[in-house]
Amino acid sequence: YEDVEAVRAEAAKLAQLPSLVAPSEIEALRAQLRAAGEGKAFVLIAGDCAERFEDCTEAAIEAKLAFLHLLGRHLQSRVGLPVVRIARIAGQYAKPRSENFETINGEKFPSYRGDNVNRLEKEHRNPDPKLLVEGYFRAAATLNRIAQRRLNDIPQSALEELQSSRDFAGFSARQAPWKKAAAEEWVFAAHEALLLEFESALTRTIDTVTYDLSGHFLWIGERTRALDGAHIEFFRGLANPIGVKIGPTTTTEELTKYLKTLNPQNEDGKIVLITRLGLANVAANVPRFAKAVTEAGARVVWISDPMHGNTFKQGAYKTRRAADLLGEIIATRDALAANGQTLNGIHLEATPFPVTECLGGPVSETNLGSVYTTGCDPRLNFEQSWDLIANL
Repeated sequence: YEDVEAVRAEAAKLAQLPSLVAPSEIEALRAQLRAAGEGKAFVLIAGDCAERFEDCTEAAIEAKLAFLHLLGRHLQSRVGLPVVRIARIAGQYAKPRSENFETINGEKFPSYRGDNVNRLEKEHRNPDPKLLVEGYFRAAATLNRIAQRRLNDIPQSALEELQSSRDFAGFSARQAPWKKAAAEEWVFAAHEALLLEFESALTRTIDTVTYDLSGHFLWIGERTRALDGAHIEFFRGLANPIGVKIGPTTTTEELTKYLKTLNPQNEDGKIVLITRLGLANVAANVPRFAKAVTEAGARVVWISDPMHGNTFKQGAYKTRRAADLLGEIIATRDALAANGQTLNGIHLEATPFPVTECLGGPVSETNLGSVYTTGCDPRLNFEQSWDLIANL
């Protein structure tokens, strides 16, 4: 940001606004993550790489909820366990980037960092502090819709029709009144806690317990996990469950320190380790991670994120091979099992809409990019997501 005082002014506005989620909801998620860590449930995290403000519509939100519900049912049939549904939604508006600038048609522009920071349109790439407050209200509207449409409300007949037609765009217009939801069908909202100005402003201390109430599940990214960095310092004071992305450059010493720093009491359901390795790097890294956790006696939830280590450029488009994503999940599961640990969930960047961003199934090199609407990284479409889960 060029104007630090403007950022502080927007953060002060955020601090006066109501929290986005309730501590009781966060504790409910902790309980379900605890069950996952004990092998009694399985976690599904799925959604857009980068949410767009323009997608904060009734039709888009309901399509994403129905999609998550269908995937959750499908996954439950494969793993034989209740599925904890966590959506990358209502806050996934900020993205870390490897490069500060990108070139578009020969012109150099600041990189797109998510709608909470700047806009995808090249003429609006300068970071704008006012987007922090707009992001809050978009997240609030999304969470409100989620509260109205708990997943168990979707009639079975509508789900069967949706699975058959895959017409998510017309889904909300066809719905009959939805039934009362069961508490266990709640969708939890997740995002990377990248912007500490936003996260700090929505942090509250309640009866001596401190929560970041910007979302139910927050994670520390690969680029912000420095042990002496601000993100670790911020997270270590929170009661929220905490995700930590770990990759090939994560040392076992760092991993052990994350566990001790972020969860000194070794509480169940507190730490979620999200591996993001790339298929070729699983064999060299998962065993050492598992050994470090075992030797520390740490209670963790293991999630495989097969997306971020398998991205490559095909012509003008970033893409991923669905076969590599499936391969990484299976390889991670097997490596954990061989080293006394258990895979407890998967983390996908996926959309209900028929995009052609990842290779596999209906998408080949011929039609790659014909429907490429992601704000950042490529996502699986419905068919690719379904097939991946079918082969677990």
